[in-house]
Amino acid sequence: MDKLMELLEEGRAWSVKDLADSLQKPQEEVQKQVESLEYDGYLRKTCGCGPQCKGCGHCGSHGHHTPSFELVKLPQEEL
Repeated sequence: MDKLMELLEEGRAWSVKDLADSLQKPQEEVQKQVESLEYDGYLRKTCGCGPQCKGCGHCGSHGHHTPSFELVKLPQEEL
């Protein structure tokens, strides 16, 4: 999960496929990690259109638009 967090800390939105490709891990494994981080509030789902999108009509509603995820906050290290 450390390498996943390093990629997410780059400040851009990533699709699960792009993360899996970069990490050279199965997409299903990365999907589970992303879902866990999203559930815990560390990631949020964004439009796959990019930062110029202002909430277009097809965000998340068409199969060809892959949702992306971006880091919201960093997990705090346990003491």
